[in-house]
Amino acid sequence: MARRKRRVHPKKPLFTAPKLTPEQRLVQRIRQERKRLKLTVKQLAERAGLHVNTVGLINVGNTLHPQPETLKKLASALGQTPDELLGFNADGTTNEQERWLLAEFRRLNAQQKAELLEYLRDAGDTLSAEDGAEGEDTDA
Repeated sequence: MARRKRRVHPKKPLFTAPKLTPEQRLVQRIRQERKRLKLTVKQLAERAGLHVNTVGLINVGNTLHPQPETLKKLASALGQTPDELLGFNADGTTNEQERWLLAEFRRLNAQQKAELLEYLRDAGDTLSAEDGAEGEDTDA
């Protein structure tokens, strides 16, 4: 009996990691920074001036929405600003592509910036028009 070949769908990954919510990413960043600094939950709590149970619940993800004051204390104890802990950089960007794009934009002179912005507006208008056309009924 001939063996069947297994079908592989190259465009479909076999496994995709679940996307994390912003709250879950915050918990992950706090945990990573704590471990990077080689701090225990108790040590981080002491540094931040927080109760160990509060930090422990945040560390395991049971408290996904820490109070702003708690976030400030944790960020300070980890040597970061609250914005950095939330995943924002000093320039307001959130990832490497945005940082690169912003850096490249800043290198342009005023005329180049104006031309690029005009191009982007035109491209946005074109995309909006195409999106609107896709939703229209073409049977008429």
